[in-house]
Amino acid sequence: MSRSSTRRTQRAGRKAPADDCKGLPDAQALLVRVGQVLHSYGTPSHRMERLLGRIAKFLGITSQVLSTPTSLMLSIEQNGDERTMLLRVSPGNVDLGKLVELDELLEALEDGHIGVREACKRLEAVADSPGRFGPVPHALAFSAASGSAAVFLGGGMGEFLAAMVLGLLIFVGGWVAGKIPREIEVTEALLAFGSASAALLWTRFVTPIDYSKVTMASLIILIPGLSLTVAMLELTTNHLSSGVARLAGAGATLLTIFLGVALAWKLGDSLSIPLHESVPMAAQWKWSIMATAPLSFAVLFQVRLREWWVVYLAAVAGFVGVTLGGAWLGEDLGPFLGAFAVGIVGNVYARFLDRPASVAQMPGMLILVPGTVGYSSLIGFLAAEPMEGTALAFRTALVGSALVGGLLAANALVPPRRTL
Repeated sequence: MSRSSTRRTQRAGRKAPADDCKGLPDAQALLVRVGQVLHSYGTPSHRMERLLGRIAKFLGITSQVLSTPTSLMLSIEQNGDERTMLLRVSPGNVDLGKLVELDELLEALEDGHIGVREACKRLEAVADSPGRFGPVPHALAFSAASGSAAVFLGGGMGEFLAAMVLGLLIFVGGWVAGKIPREIEVTEALLAFGSASAALLWTRFVTPIDYSKVTMASLIILIPGLSLTVAMLELTTNHLSSGVARLAGAGATLLTIFLGVALAWKLGDSLSIPLHESVPMAAQWKWSIMATAPLSFAVLFQVRLREWWVVYLAAVAGFVGVTLGGAWLGEDLGPFLGAFAVGIVGNVYARFLDRPASVAQMPGMLILVPGTVGYSSLIGFLAAEPMEGTALAFRTALVGSALVGGLLAANALVPPRRTL
């Protein structure tokens, strides 16, 4: 997930600073606050800039917008009053429920049902509202997503159960870290170290498992695969500043997670714990577990209950697409078909129901993103196998390119009506 930390998940619901808008005319204040709120919900730069440009045109404002993962620059001019604002913004976690509420608010504004001042009030109400799901549902979704990832990675029943337990512990650790007033910059490394250590202890004292797959699965939400894909999409759409910054941030997060895992495994070498091969589970169990994964994604992305059906449909389409794509195009290019299927579902949903395609596309892409391949690449280098590590690094770039290509092909075939 994104800004892929549960610590950041806790901070994402906090109110974006409204003080920057004091002294501005209502229309300009609304434009600035929409940008801040969109940023706090993890909106990619290419979508945010298009939406802010559309809103500015409707409000009669001449604007130029530049968005990066940590800053927002706006040059606005209205009635001869020109100003440039540079805002420092904190990266947020994706909240698709609030994103839809914001989209509905802006639609009401453009249709003339509410005025600018009323839109400002409603926007603050959306920004101040608590998360749709509390810590308990979020913890259960985190655990279920980790277990599903273990199955997707080829683990058996032992790996599935271990990943669920470790995923729950990872969420609790991130939740506790989020409650600490002083930010801990090494949270991801600590959580990765704890997960890898717990997997080693599990295979030593509970039951033999493939601790490498369990560790990867329990950290699946922290691994910045979605950020890598969004970064490549931003680079492809010529949003170079944001794309490079997001790519660097995702790479730094991945290295931090790898550091924690590597330290745990090095310390675990003294215990001489062998890496056991996982025993594939029966097909009926595998498909039953995978069938629950989209529901956990809906909770993690804070999707409203009324949109769960399209999240489920997109996730199933993506999984079927990547499975067929793997058979036809190979494992590296197979994700192209999966991303294409997710993109088509999202764009059709956006065209017919006039809501953001992101509601379907972001959860649907979660299981397709290349973060686990990048993680495996670093593990290859740790195991003193540079050729394998290099090959997996290349696969990471290839899978990411295939995902971006699939989304762009879907946009070309079925252009979405909505900006978000």
